[in-house]
Amino acid sequence: MQDKYVGDVGDFAKFRLLRHLFAQGGAFETKTLAQIWYWHCGENERNNDGAITDYFDRIAGCDTILQERLYRLVRNDERRVEALEKMRLLERARYFYEKVPKAFEDRVRWMRRAVAFAEGAHAVAVAPDNGMALRCDRTRRNMSLLSYDDFGRKANAHKYIFAEEIRCFYTLPGVEWVMLYQHLGRCMSHEEQAFAIEEMLKRRYPHVSIVKHRPYSPRLFCFLAKNEVIAEQLRYRLRLLARDEPMQWKLYDEV
Repeated sequence: MQDKYVGDVGDFAKFRLLRHLFAQGGAFETKTLAQIWYWHCGENERNNDGAITDYFDRIAGCDTILQERLYRLVRNDERRVEALEKMRLLERARYFYEKVPKAFEDRVRWMRRAVAFAEGAHAVAVAPDNGMALRCDRTRRNMSLLSYDDFGRKANAHKYIFAEEIRCFYTLPGVEWVMLYQHLGRCMSHEEQAFAIEEMLKRRYPHVSIVKHRPYSPRLFCFLAKNEVIAEQLRYRLRLLARDEPMQWKLYDEV
């Protein structure tokens, strides 16, 4: 996550999804969330990432409060991660936006602080720039999740979450589910990537649900639930969202 992404269409997707899950009357209404931003400054990057802020007409009516607050943030050029917390888009959320370091030893220490921050939350959402650190095998049409053993060989490792980090958040006592952001790459079609990622995660975690946000550059949100009851509550809420906003969301219910 970088400040220049704040308020773009990816931010809308994250908060629209979380606000739907934690909405009044739902199973998670009274639950708490720890958002781990994996924030960094994007030093020396020259690209147009985060530039998609002309999406408001396309999502009109989905979530008026979210739409108005993000529009005001973009219009007033207040695009900072801290500003999202001040907007109180999620009533029972807290945000960890300590800068993620690039050196491995510093990363391990940062991770310990992030895990300690998440203690006591019912759910954890992570938002690295690119999502999970993956190896794509085009020939076999599958994906594998990289571990800390691959950290030194992974370019821009600070932009990814690794296998050990996912496990640390997932195994925290009291955490019911973890949500992982995933940027889609070019190694396979988006549909093939979604299915390959789902199969990969199901080899490690028993209850996996994946939803795709369709507009502009599609992205995945992967949910790892602790048990079948929580998993079904998540699937129910995700089905409602995909049913009511089919131009925005697609749920991958089963491989």
